[in-house]
Amino acid sequence: MKNLPNIVTIGGGTGSFTTLKGLKKYPFNISAVVNTFDSGGSSGILRDEYGILPPGDIRRCLIALADEESESTLRELFNYRFDKDGTLKGHNFGNLFLTALTQISSNYPEAITKASTILNCKGNIYPVSLDNAHVCAELENGEVIKGETNIDVPKHDPFLKIKKVFLEPSVSIHENTKKALIEADVIVFCPGDIYTSIIPNLLVEGFAEALKESKAKKVYICNLMTKLGETHGFKASDFAKEILSYSGLDSFDYIICNEKIISKEQLELYAEENKYPVELDDELINYTKNIIKADMFKGVDMVRHDSDKIAELISQINNTKVFIFDLDDTLFDSSGRDSSDEEYFNIKPFDGVLDIISKIDGHIILVTRGEKERQTKKIKVLGLESLFHNIYIVEADNGKFETFKEIAEIHKGKELIVIGNRIDCELRYGKMLGSKTIYVKHGKYSKLEPVDEFEIADVVIDRFDEIVNHLN
Repeated sequence: MKNLPNIVTIGGGTGSFTTLKGLKKYPFNISAVVNTFDSGGSSGILRDEYGILPPGDIRRCLIALADEESESTLRELFNYRFDKDGTLKGHNFGNLFLTALTQISSNYPEAITKASTILNCKGNIYPVSLDNAHVCAELENGEVIKGETNIDVPKHDPFLKIKKVFLEPSVSIHENTKKALIEADVIVFCPGDIYTSIIPNLLVEGFAEALKESKAKKVYICNLMTKLGETHGFKASDFAKEILSYSGLDSFDYIICNEKIISKEQLELYAEENKYPVELDDELINYTKNIIKADMFKGVDMVRHDSDKIAELISQINNTKVFIFDLDDTLFDSSGRDSSDEEYFNIKPFDGVLDIISKIDGHIILVTRGEKERQTKKIKVLGLESLFHNIYIVEADNGKFETFKEIAEIHKGKELIVIGNRIDCELRYGKMLGSKTIYVKHGKYSKLEPVDEFEIADVVIDRFDEIVNHLN
């Protein structure tokens, strides 16, 4: 299979959870980089008593990436919190489980890998650093606050602005985190508390350098609401400016902002906690190459980002085009062969197939109908396995159309381009779903005449290598 796009998320807490929950539904290679400087609640206690890195945000990412079709009891168990009086009160089972795994493993990353396997997680989870440190904030009056939980839930005057944040002591980036950042195709700065969830990652030695070295598109998902004690009075540009000031980047490639109107009832509820909608201001364009405005939240009682909408937009940013190829007589000549003859597998792709497909900039899919073992062997003999992000082999007569509908739903919002040799099959299905169609007019079906507008291709070519003129 062709390598899936590498999507890396940066954050911690609810923001990472929400982002990852949507992303796992897409054909991505996901790596979640997680803040490991939590100092409150169950995580803080386990950190102090066992000397481990705080497990809370790691646990949330594990739950977010867990396979929805796997045993739901395991996911519920990882989220279970003891609430009865006793020594376990306030502790989360997932945190305790990660602590135990760490004790019996050679290191913390190994414990995370074991937990990921148990939950059948669809992605990797990396601590930003394997070193212990505390987040500290210097306020505008010079006072220094130590500890993530003391910044998050201020005991000081919450109307005082944060002048700067730093780590004590300084720590180094985890090797796997650095590698993930450098190899990423898209890096997503998740929504969340910028001073306690997002920026602490950027403070780790080597992190900003890895960000700058990475050729990935950098995307920031702006918060929906301000927060007293951290971002009171902030506009969208203030969020972006502050994160960039610690990142080493000049600007983001994309900033995603909410434009959905929050109800009066919700506004009144949040105003009681001095939380207000983040204003999308004119200064924001100074900190990004592109601004994407969308309806970004759902919910009646709580204003929370929409996981599916985030994933949809990230998918569009990563690739704007999806190419769906047929196999027989599109990528090789199958005419004049006895289907029962082993010589059938002495086949070669058309001129240019391997080179052209390998250079396509987009998400590339192969859909073919036939007996699975036989089609798989054809694909292997032709040397096509590594060229495609996804390969679908369908055996039922109506399976191809159902597969096309599934692909169209997964890649909703992208431009779909269908390449095939049958106007009555894959090209028709593509047209019915609003796709551009390219007809490779070859083989026994090339004599067919269109019966309606769905069978009239947008482009007709006689040789596969002519396709290079029609891929943009």
